[in-house]
Amino acid sequence: MPDRAPRAGRDAPYVLVVEAAECNALVARRGRRAAMAVTTGALATLTRTELEAVVAHCLVRCDPARLAAAGAACAFGPLLMTLAPRVGYDDDVAAAALTRYPPGLARALRKCDGGARFAPLWLVAPGPLHRPVEERVAELEQL
Repeated sequence: MPDRAPRAGRDAPYVLVVEAAECNALVARRGRRAAMAVTTGALATLTRTELEAVVAHCLVRCDPARLAAAGAACAFGPLLMTLAPRVGYDDDVAAAALTRYPPGLARALRKCDGGARFAPLWLVAPGPLHRPVEERVAELEQL
């Protein structure tokens, strides 16, 4: 049995590093278990507090049903894109509750970019599955 991530109520995901200049992170499934990946650009750009917030956001999104829907949307494209979970709505607030420091995630979101391919998996990506970064930051600043 994998270690538990007690404050999030989930099994601890695999943690991976993706070689990419962009500052971003993603969640996916690796077999039956969730995985989160942070780009080398994020590791080089984000402060510890910001990185903690990004990891908290990814951890919140490591729900098996949500990951299955996001994976299906990536595999089948526009056909199943309407079933993909939206990023940046409730999960930003849940991540801020985990860290108890909303400004950390707000600052990280301002620095993140990229993620167009496999958009449902990324923290920040263009398109209709992601709430605009400006709106996400404004909401976090009100917490």
